[in-house]
Amino acid sequence: MADGPMTMPPTPRRTVPPVHPLLLATYPILFLYGQNLGEVRIGELLAPIALSLAAATTVYGLFSAVLRDVRRGALLASIVVLAVFGFGRVRDLLDGTALGGGRLLLAWGMLTVLAMLLAVRVRRGPIRLTSGLNLVAAILAITAAAPIAVHELGAIGAGGAGAGGPTPRPVVAGSSSGPARDIYYIMVEDLGSERTLREDYGLQETGLFDWLREDGFVVPTDARTNYNKTVQVLAAAFNMTYLDEVAARVGAQSGDAHPLYEMIDDNVVARFLKAQGYRYHHIGAWWDPTERSSIADRNYGLQQRSDFAATLYRTTILPDVVARLPRLGIRLPIEADATGDEGQYASALYGFQALEEASAAPGPKFVFAHFLIPHDPFVFAADGSRLTPELRRGRSANELFLEQARYTNTRVRAIVEALLAGPEATRPIIVVQTDEGPNPARYERDPTNFAWTDATLGELRVKFEILNAFYLPGVEVPAIPPTMSPVNTFRLIFSLYFGADLPLLPDRQVIFRDKAHPYDFTDVTDRLASP
Repeated sequence: MADGPMTMPPTPRRTVPPVHPLLLATYPILFLYGQNLGEVRIGELLAPIALSLAAATTVYGLFSAVLRDVRRGALLASIVVLAVFGFGRVRDLLDGTALGGGRLLLAWGMLTVLAMLLAVRVRRGPIRLTSGLNLVAAILAITAAAPIAVHELGAIGAGGAGAGGPTPRPVVAGSSSGPARDIYYIMVEDLGSERTLREDYGLQETGLFDWLREDGFVVPTDARTNYNKTVQVLAAAFNMTYLDEVAARVGAQSGDAHPLYEMIDDNVVARFLKAQGYRYHHIGAWWDPTERSSIADRNYGLQQRSDFAATLYRTTILPDVVARLPRLGIRLPIEADATGDEGQYASALYGFQALEEASAAPGPKFVFAHFLIPHDPFVFAADGSRLTPELRRGRSANELFLEQARYTNTRVRAIVEALLAGPEATRPIIVVQTDEGPNPARYERDPTNFAWTDATLGELRVKFEILNAFYLPGVEVPAIPPTMSPVNTFRLIFSLYFGADLPLLPDRQVIFRDKAHPYDFTDVTDRLASP
């Protein structure tokens, strides 16, 4: 009997292994970094990505082993990854509503478990689902990584942050001609001017800062900041120069803020005072550029994650879970959320305590203290009591801002009056200054894309008007311009007390285009000066 036609066994179809859990584990980290290009160094990606991949791989392996099915194990692992990283976004949307807090956490957990049960009950091996998830996860990861690659390649092409050599800084020559008084530079965040608080935030009482004049401070009537971003203000103030040269060096299209970070970290003011025999006491906040200084003789600050790591942590479900573990008798050695309520509350209290501690250190000393209040999150009532999310519910942002502003003023006043309690001959030089005013409501709705070049005159006025007060004992104080700005702070002090030849610069106000272009400057001095 003749054999029939020979048939070949079907070629096994090649399938791509399920990698979507690993891609999804990297996507949120890449996305967050891409939202902060120029403000975070590329090296800060490594640890979070490694940790996220390790956790996702572990979960992936455990589910695959238990179910004896790699594809189902991968599906369950992806559900867990999405649950961990997606919760924070939903929590922020529902914060302050009846659906927030523990209710949301419980509902989110139930939805996650339900999704996992449905995934386990898939009757056939989810081959097509695996291919689809791989494709979607790959697209997400690529779209998140592409802007980072473009940015980093652009930085390499421009020669990096150090293109063109070091940033030019003024050379200060002088020597103390009298007793070496301690110097305190106290900066509070986004407080603005008293007029701003009264006209734009509904402040009822008048004379909130009259105590400064009563204590002998010089308080320019129309003080304005130089820039509308903290890092720019501090870089200019600490180096007594405008940022035109550094902007020309890195280029108006650059988004790399690290040259400004370096100008704050290793600055002309502290270097000069250290050369005069001063010890530099640096009291930073949880914000990376002022958290510590590499040239300080002593750094005060809570040991916290970087801003990037802390923000990433807050976007996950972990803070909510960890906060509830003590109720179950479980305590983990995990740090507080450095950029959320806990970090804001702890950082401010620690800063005021550190300022009191530094005042007792032997002199001469230069003490810089940066407080991230009354900027949000709003965690202080006017009397200093803690404002929880439940207590904030139903209250406007303006009301909460004023509460925190009143508390800030009370604490600063108490410290300043303690510093001035001694005889005049030993009293320190004190500067109480706001970096900038509050952000406009339009900015808060879309900080990434808000264009300052489109800001109204009213928005610019609120942003640029500041509190700027000087206690200058033992010298004859010359007439100070009513628009005195931070760039001239130490030009004035060094000229009065150290014989430095540092004439005051014209008080200018400069905006940057948007978050992606911190060096694309536009001078708005004349616009703000107009009636």
